Amino acid sequence: MIQDHEMRGFVIATSNMCGYINSIWYSDAVWRTAEAPKFRPGFIAASAFGVALILTILLILFLEKRDQKKRDLVERGPDDSEVHAAVTLGWEK
Repeated sequence: MIQDHEMRGFVIATSNMCGYINSIWYSDAVWRTAEAPKFRPGFIAASAFGVALILTILLILFLEKRDQKKRDLVERGPDDSEVHAAVTLGWEK
């Protein structure tokens, strides 16, 4: 999780902006009314974007947990043996 509130606001605003920009062309290019009522390309694109979104979320969760473990190891201090193991594995901050 982003600890800096200004950065969090910037990331959320940027994400919203990109979402709005993509929705403009996506609706016109994929969900064409000439292909109604089947909308085959629309359903294929929606399915592909759904799978890509799920994979992206899983990647973000993995990276967040990995970063949290790194932060926990660094916060324990130099006297702890786990910190030494983390540094030797290249996980140092």
